[in-house]
Amino acid sequence: MSCRHLVVLALVGGMPWASAAAQELGLAVGYTSMPGRIGDARSDHGVVARVGVSIGAGRFLRLGLEGAAEQLNRATSSALTTCVLPGGGTGPCTVEEEDRDLGLSFSGVVRVQPPGRAVRPYALLGVGLLSVRTRIRQETRDAAGNLLSNLSIEGTFTDGALQGHGGVGAEFRPAGTRVGFTVEGRLTWLVHNYSGGLQANWNPSLAAGVRFRL
Repeated sequence: MSCRHLVVLALVGGMPWASAAAQELGLAVGYTSMPGRIGDARSDHGVVARVGVSIGAGRFLRLGLEGAAEQLNRATSSALTTCVLPGGGTGPCTVEEEDRDLGLSFSGVVRVQPPGRAVRPYALLGVGLLSVRTRIRQETRDAAGNLLSNLSIEGTFTDGALQGHGGVGAEFRPAGTRVGFTVEGRLTWLVHNYSGGLQANWNPSLAAGVRFRL
């Protein structure tokens, strides 16, 4: 390689966009209020965890990819009723049901953030795909506590949805350090077809996290 080629590479490396390739890894955990597939108000909230990577660390505009898991609370119920018993005839029985939703999503996110400050506010926009996996477990027992397997079920069901993200937050990063701490509020527009008809809901979340500049 000639000296002229080396000079050109050095100049290109010094250009402003060269630092746009700097990468940043982010982790965050918080609270989410998401309408799950179950449709029970007791289960429409839970814990959200996000992990993502972005390019353009230290720049005004950052592009990133993000994966998230939203584990919603269990919805439980218990009822005393009359069942057809395996040996024939009917008798009292107890039906206990436990349902839970898990949302897994993958999104592209654009973050706008002024550089060069210890406290850096930011705004974000993004779009994503969501898969909601519902686990259903129902146990039916007779008056003696014996499991009635013919009336007990366990299985999972999965539905997809679209997401649109908007949010604001702040990053606290002392000058010259690779680690920053974040607090972020987000409002996600969720478009789904859980109950046979197209619906749209708002999904607010609040999370705290940490970012590592690679």
